[in-house]
Amino acid sequence: MRIILTIFLITITYSCSEKREVLPKLEGVWKNIGWINYEEGEPTDTIYHPTDSLFNPRNGSVSPGNRYKIYGGGHSIWFYSAIRKDSLGAFNVPDEMFGKTTFSFTKDSIFESFNFWHDKANEYFLNSTEDEIHYSAKYNINGDRYVQYNIREDGKARGEFYERIDNYNEEPTELTGNWTINYVVQVLNNEVVDTLQNDYGYKSGNANFQSFGDKMRIWAYNFKIIDSVGNDISPGQALLSEYEIRNDSIVDKLIYSSSSSVEGGFYASRLSRKFEKIDNELKIYNINKDGNGRIIHFKKQ
Repeated sequence: MRIILTIFLITITYSCSEKREVLPKLEGVWKNIGWINYEEGEPTDTIYHPTDSLFNPRNGSVSPGNRYKIYGGGHSIWFYSAIRKDSLGAFNVPDEMFGKTTFSFTKDSIFESFNFWHDKANEYFLNSTEDEIHYSAKYNINGDRYVQYNIREDGKARGEFYERIDNYNEEPTELTGNWTINYVVQVLNNEVVDTLQNDYGYKSGNANFQSFGDKMRIWAYNFKIIDSVGNDISPGQALLSEYEIRNDSIVDKLIYSSSSSVEGGFYASRLSRKFEKIDNELKIYNINKDGNGRIIHFKKQ
């Protein structure tokens, strides 16, 4: 009987230790700071991006721009924005993209499924289906830096190198988490005039996702705006801001955004917004001094 009890206790102890296995601290807000090259499966050298610029290792070019991402609560948003050279050598061609995913990870691998994206990414998802794994990578993490990569058959790889700039759920605010637009209420002269409900499914199109870290948030949004000849002239935008909650308002300090966000002034003109949060519902008020605008209703993911 004593032997059986001992075996039972050993089994329970082993089982509990497996359940308590701690994964690396991958959640947080990250900035892409460079590349790490691999030879024969081992890292060999590190190439850092110049300040506020992105180095393209394929052709050696350097363009003004940045790339950021957030991982948290099973959801992720990444985006980059850069200005490339035109055929005459002038920096005036916008190059930007974002993706919103659900993700999971093990000790050494990341798995992501895209569910919303910038129009530029449409070509990558023509033959994809919802909920399948669209992207996977190996990663190594060391404190507040990590690299993600995929080794080819020849043993070579070029890994994306990131540095943490904010935590997720270490010192959370009431907004830390992931939010998706539910519906929009239009307001005219401080009176509700209409409610807009769209299909925010697997696609690019009409949607707005926000992922809040503990001090920063990334927003990604896309709305179809059709011109006179039927073209969608709004490919999608993304921003990174540092936020603070002051009484009933979210106060943002813009850190970086896609170029169209700045040009359109979609959010840049309002760096303080009233909000209300009740359980898993969030309302953000985008209403001007004349009482015109809209109330955006989000639900927590």
